[in-house]
Amino acid sequence: MEAPDLQGPPEVWRELWDGQSMAPWRSQGQADAFMARSPLLIGNWTGGREDAILVHQNSVGDGELFLEFRLNGNNLNAGILIGKPAPNSQSEPWQGIQVECDGSQRQWTGALYDMTNGKWLQTLEKNPAARAAFQASQWNALRVRWEKERIQTWINGIPAADIQSSALVGPLQIALQIHPTDASRQGQWQVRLFRFRPLGLP
Repeated sequence: MEAPDLQGPPEVWRELWDGQSMAPWRSQGQADAFMARSPLLIGNWTGGREDAILVHQNSVGDGELFLEFRLNGNNLNAGILIGKPAPNSQSEPWQGIQVECDGSQRQWTGALYDMTNGKWLQTLEKNPAARAAFQASQWNALRVRWEKERIQTWINGIPAADIQSSALVGPLQIALQIHPTDASRQGQWQVRLFRFRPLGLP
């Protein structure tokens, strides 16, 4: 896996997951879907109609994420959300983007979806190198960078998505999501490293 670029002081990278507790995370939707089992943050999916979302309570601006994750199970579909929880009146539970973590055969991990408007911003349909980089049921490294209106992703060091978009307007929050699906797509999402660093520091 591609290690995070640690240019600059090590303290610039902030651990979003301490390897032990659920603080400062808050569940939205299926409250019992996520759990801490040191050293892993685990999302379990057994089917249902409601999204399982775990929201980090601290706000961020422009920045970069790095996480190591593994998808175990039958076609589990999950993602990293960047933006903010939507008002209850909205059909989608989130405003902002989703970075896809896709365990299905299409392997679109790193693709970008506009949660606010319900449409793809960039798929991996025309990026066979990024699709091939994802390792099913193995540990994968996902990197996400957003600065001003540019959003980029890498899967195991391979460029996946790169777009110009105004979909991210701060202050922002970061969340994990497992999509609602039928019971035939049960599985587990494991995260063992989850870091953020702000961009645009003086």
